[in-house]
Amino acid sequence: MSPPVARPAQTGVVHLGVGAFARAHTFHYTELAAERAGSAAWGILGVTGRRPESAEVLRAQEELYGVLFREGAESRLRWVGSLTGVAASSERHRVTAAIAHEQTRVVTLTVTEKAYAPDSVPLGLLAHGLRRRHEAGGAPLTVLSCDNLLSNGRRLERLVRHVTRGAPAAFRRWLADDVAFPCSVVDRITPSTTAVDRDEAGTLSGFADAALVVAEPFGQWVIKDDFAGSRPPWELAGAVFVADVEVYEAGKLRLLNGTHTLIACAGAVLGHATIVEAMGDPRLLRWCLRWQEEAQRTLPALDGVDWGDYAREVRGRFSNRGLTHTTAQIARDTSQKVGMRILEPVLEARAQGREAPAGAFAVGAWAALVLRQVETGGDLDDPLASALAELVGRSQRRVDAVVEGLLDLVVEEERRGVLGAAFVREAADHARCLFTGGNESDDRACRNSQQGATIWL
Repeated sequence: MSPPVARPAQTGVVHLGVGAFARAHTFHYTELAAERAGSAAWGILGVTGRRPESAEVLRAQEELYGVLFREGAESRLRWVGSLTGVAASSERHRVTAAIAHEQTRVVTLTVTEKAYAPDSVPLGLLAHGLRRRHEAGGAPLTVLSCDNLLSNGRRLERLVRHVTRGAPAAFRRWLADDVAFPCSVVDRITPSTTAVDRDEAGTLSGFADAALVVAEPFGQWVIKDDFAGSRPPWELAGAVFVADVEVYEAGKLRLLNGTHTLIACAGAVLGHATIVEAMGDPRLLRWCLRWQEEAQRTLPALDGVDWGDYAREVRGRFSNRGLTHTTAQIARDTSQKVGMRILEPVLEARAQGREAPAGAFAVGAWAALVLRQVETGGDLDDPLASALAELVGRSQRRVDAVVEGLLDLVVEEERRGVLGAAFVREAADHARCLFTGGNESDDRACRNSQQGATIWL
């Protein structure tokens, strides 16, 4: 027996990547929008990414699942029924046929940063589906990235054009004229679901839910108003449509995601299991504040947005004791994230003649985490895991060399000089300090090279 939930009558969206974030954010927004508009036309075919077993779990529940919204000690459960089906990425014909179907008006993606590569499975499915859609008559289509990437829509469009560069000219003209790739900014914290979460949700609903996701009540979706055809009325669920999302993107990546990366890497090295624990460490909280102050100085003014208020809201959300987001989860794939979240604003600051001590701390935290994981034989959960392990071995654990090597991996050669040798030394000092647990008796390692005071002061 399933919970009573209204279901859509047809599929209007194909979504690549049915992880926790998509289920708590994109699918939830789509269901709320359709519900408030009284429309049954916006069902979603979900396509699995890294975990094909998700398809079987959701199918066993008739594509229904719950979202457990938590804030402090309060919990609220909502069942979501926006999925009309779930396909594994290996079901290539089914997925590409759905993208080609004229009833599909939008393809959305949450495939994480590392899938934005020419040889990735999601990109291959999308490109093949677009070819089939053109062959079937070429109805207009919008492809909407919901991943944490700067200019995500434009980046996705460039990749699609790259992998289809050998296609017939007629297809390439259609791609340019009738397929839109708007940029968007998405936000909702979705920690990994635990057995305790499932027990609580089962008590609240009376149903066992193997596909449950946990999330904070806060949600944000800012979308460039650039669609090739019709779309779900997401504004009825709180989405905001704007002419240009770039400033929103930069603010979110730097003030939220950058802070998340800093606190996760440093917190994990210092033994904090969760983001909430790390935020309770006054030493790390002070570095979060300093990073947000640095990042704010790189952001232009935006009507209706106070970056200081936004930064304070971020710190409050990270301190939500109703969520158990682990530092290990947030520190995953840092090589794919640190460039946009940390180093881009650092490079801008350095190019303008400003120091970036908190940026150096964040890089040092990443270096310390990589060193710790290699030393303990832990899992380097990163697409560049082999390169990271080789770098540590080659450097013979010399921290300066590790920091230099990490920066070489993620910063273009022509921009490396902008950081300067002092930045590298400062990051290495922070890495040593964190690696030893922030022991202030470790005098040289725990010095702030700019102020001559221990970094924990």
